[in-house]
Amino acid sequence: MIEAFAMLLNILEMLIVNLFLIDQCSEKKYSATKTYSIFTLLAIVLLIPSSLIVFHLPNFGNGNGLFIFCGFLFVIPIKLLYKNSFAKIVCLGSMVWIYTFLLFSISVHVSHLIEWFPYTYTVFVIQTTFYLLSFTWFYKKLKLDFLVTISRLNDEETRSLMWMSIIWFCGIFIINLSFVYWQSNILRIVALGAFAVCAYCFNLSTYHVIKKNHQIVSLEQMAYHDNLTQLRTRSLLTKDVDQLISRGISFSFVFMDLDNFKQINDRYGHSTGDEYLSFFAQETKKIIGNNGGFYRIAGDEFIGILIDSDEQELVAKLGEFPKTINDAHVPFLGVSYGVSIFPTDGATYEQLMEIADARMYAHKKEKPVNYSTGA
Repeated sequence: MIEAFAMLLNILEMLIVNLFLIDQCSEKKYSATKTYSIFTLLAIVLLIPSSLIVFHLPNFGNGNGLFIFCGFLFVIPIKLLYKNSFAKIVCLGSMVWIYTFLLFSISVHVSHLIEWFPYTYTVFVIQTTFYLLSFTWFYKKLKLDFLVTISRLNDEETRSLMWMSIIWFCGIFIINLSFVYWQSNILRIVALGAFAVCAYCFNLSTYHVIKKNHQIVSLEQMAYHDNLTQLRTRSLLTKDVDQLISRGISFSFVFMDLDNFKQINDRYGHSTGDEYLSFFAQETKKIIGNNGGFYRIAGDEFIGILIDSDEQELVAKLGEFPKTINDAHVPFLGVSYGVSIFPTDGATYEQLMEIADARMYAHKKEKPVNYSTGA
């Protein structure tokens, strides 16, 4: 009788830890006082019959963990008292039960190796020690990682995670049984099967995560890189500039606009115009090298960001572009530019852009109005 009482203490400790973690990680429908009052009442109603059931389970107290399924009765009050969807409740509950059941299982098997007190008291002492050592870490991981992750999932992903959590819990439960009833060859085979299923599910979920990550990278590539020139786009420019400003790093903001680019399209066609843009983009990117970044922000408008580099060197090399850009001898008509410097000329992206733009147009006005595009 005393042994059974000690095992009930283990179960009660697990239950308290589980319910506390679920409560702290769930959004309440009612006030804390009302929630805990109703929960206590429902817990008492559920605990009395479930305790009688647990007491009469086969080989109660040998660490088989069959009592664990009584804990799932608490899904009912949890669903009634908290706003979480059923799938999220099951995901959270499974994660918490996996944690507490693993500590229980380890405590049981460690207790077989030592003889501090009677077996069930030893289990209780070891289990409590494990909680003291791991609870804070697990609680933080649950709040900071698991909840943030699950909040970003759509309904389909949440349901997939729910079934994954259930599979892992059942797998751990079966493996524990195979340790308790180690004489049973059938149970050991079932445990190996459960382990194989868990491994398969893990690999499957890993595959989907990697696939989704690749899709995200592809979308970012489309959003942040220009298809024609492979340069970074305006979206990435604003992010990069804001980051440099926030870090207080001095840089030059060079606004470039190709001269009379419309004449290239009109005379040689848009295909040649695309080749013209790509040529300018790749040659200028080589000049900038690792000293900054190069961006296409509109049709024939580009921005160069120079860090620890003299913008005059870039300007000088822009004036040294070849007279023609390909074997068809399409002439290069030049580029106008304007430079602003952070923090001397401005403290924001908008200020730097405005000043560089004005200086670029001033530079353009200094040039002849028309260029010949004769071959």
